[in-house]
Parts: sequence; structure tokens; C-alpha cells
Amino acid sequence: AAWFAAPVAMALRLHQGRPNVWTLLKNSMLLAVGAVLTFFAGTPFALVEPELVKRDLGGIFQTAQQGYPSMEGITTWGMYLGDALPHALSFAILALAVLGLVGLVVSDWRSTVVAVTPAAAYAVPAFAATLAQFGFVLPLLPTVCLCAGKGFEVMRSSLPWAAGQRLAVPGVLILAFASAPLLTSLCDQVRVQRPTTQDVTAEWIREHVPTGARILGTATGMSLPLTSERLSELLAEATSDRPAGGARIRFLQRMSPQGSGYFFYDMQGYVPKSKTGIPQLMEYDPEWITAHGFQYVVESEWKMKRFFRAPERYPLPFQFQRWLADKGELVFTTHPGSRGWVDWRDNPMRLREIEPWCGVSGGEFRVYRIK
Repeated sequence: AAWFAAPVAMALRLHQGRPNVWTLLKNSMLLAVGAVLTFFAGTPFALVEPELVKRDLGGIFQTAQQGYPSMEGITTWGMYLGDALPHALSFAILALAVLGLVGLVVSDWRSTVVAVTPAAAYAVPAFAATLAQFGFVLPLLPTVCLCAGKGFEVMRSSLPWAAGQRLAVPGVLILAFASAPLLTSLCDQVRVQRPTTQDVTAEWIREHVPTGARILGTATGMSLPLTSERLSELLAEATSDRPAGGARIRFLQRMSPQGSGYFFYDMQGYVPKSKTGIPQLMEYDPEWITAHGFQYVVESEWKMKRFFRAPERYPLPFQFQRWLADKGELVFTTHPGSRGWVDWRDNPMRLREIEPWCGVSGGEFRVYRIK
């Protein structure tokens, strides 16, 4: 994205006298060669695996046009600008950044356009491609913080401070603006130190569920010791395209002592090899669950919430919820007092209030025994 600043700077220089055509052509060729070399230096696998790159780009273009399934009604622009950036900084700092950007444009718009071009060249395709990951806002933070600094300078110089306020008031304002991201960062660190709800649920299962039990997980991401039968199935799946099975299988082998595990089938969140993240729905079918003889079901709040935005498109998970209410007995929840998926859908803040200060990672987990 930074490469785009060079042609923009060259274009903005055209106002300074009559341009030399040959000079422009030479500079354009140099920029093109530099762009190609920079791309392949940073993305060497584009030379090694061009088909994989083509497939990935095809998936990005498709999601840019259609969005991700199970994210109906959510725009990436709204998620990034309304959630991710305020989480990383704060609305006050973002307001300062807008003020600073206006101040920079007024003072020297050409230099400002050149300086902001890399961030814009990165943000527009990244946000448009519905790559819904908070980490994608990180490259924007330096530009936003620099604009916020300029905005603070504009505010400080434009207000009529009294002589005794010129040092004290700006210092207090800086602390006020910085308090929100500092508190957010503190809470993030607190949550990291706490056991996740996956860990808490897995520990409860190891203590209260007899070994050998057949357990279905709704894409929980939990790790449990496995029976030899289930471990053999996972090994067969993993080695079909990777002879060694991968680090995940080696980890499961280490934590699964012979004869002391569970037949734990944790469904995948999405259809394997799906370009656009199509949710995996087959295992929500009550007939499929009954036919496979599962004795326990572990349900995840975060995985169920993705279907609430389009219930008419995903009827099977809601049929699963009705079946579970009729055939399942709740034996454990990480959030005592929760009403389950009714709260997940209608009143999620009630669950957050049950959690300790700063919250916990993973959302609510519920364990049902099938009657």
C-alpha cells in the first residue's frame, strides 16, 4: 500500500510547470518495476503456488460481492470503524484524528494526500473484502494516531486558555483521551490471564463425565483426551493430505492416555475448503445426533449467535435448539442464571453482567445430557 504514495506524489507535482513526457514515462516504468519487485519480495508464494493465490483472490472477490454467510446485516465498514478502531483507540481519539486530518488538509493538502494515501490504499480493499478480523486495523493505527496528535494541537491552539491552564488543562485532556484505550488494554490483559470458558468446560467434563462418553461439540474449539477410536478417525482425516498429521494430531496423541479419553466429536464451524465460509450445518440435525448415539452435547454461545441475523436462512440450528430443550438436560453452564439461547438472542448484555469485571473469553458454554 505504501507504494501508492509515489505515483500520487508524482501526479501532484504536475501543477509545477509543464511536465516532461519522457521523464514521466521513465518514472512510471521505475515505479512499475519497483511495485512488481516489492510484491514478489513480500509475497514469494505467489511465484511458488500461483493456483492457491488465484483461489484465495477468487474467494476475496466473492465475499466482497456477497459478504460472509452467517454475517448477514453486518458491514465490514461498520464493524471496523464502529467497533474495531474504537476498541483499539476510542471515539474521542478518532474524533481528534478527524479534526487533525482537516487541519492537515487546510495547512498543506498535497502533502497530506501523499501521507494518507498508503493508509487509504490499504483500508479500502481490506474493508471491502469483508475480512472480518480486528487485527486488520493495526496498520491504520500509526496514521490515525498521527492525525489525532495534529487534532490535539489544533484544539489546544484554537481555544483561549488562561495563563495557568496552558500546561495543566492539556495534560488532563491527554490523560482523559488516553484512559479509554488504557482501560481496554488492561481488560484485555486481565481476560488473557483468566481461564477461557472452553478451559472451564473441558475441566468440568474431565471431572464429572465418565470416560468413553460420546460428546458432540458445536464447533467449541475445546480440547479433550480422546478414545482410541476417535483419535484413529482424526488421524485418518488428517493424514489423507498430510502424512505426518500435523501439530494438532501430535498434541492430541500426547494428551490422550490409552483408555482414558472421550469420543469427542467437535463439528467444524464452516464447510471445509469453502471460499466464503459457509457454516457447517449437518451436525445440527437431531436425527444425525441420535443416529450417532451422542450422550452429551456441548453448546457454544458465539457459534449459535452467528445464525440469529438470518433465522429463515438457517432453520436447522433453531430446530436443534428446540430438540435440545426437549431431549436435553442441562448439567453445566459457565454462566449460572443464564437462560441459554434466549438470552444469547434477546439479551446478551445480561450474560456480560454475570461475568466478572473485564469479562472472560469464549462466551457461555452449556453442557446437556441427552435423555
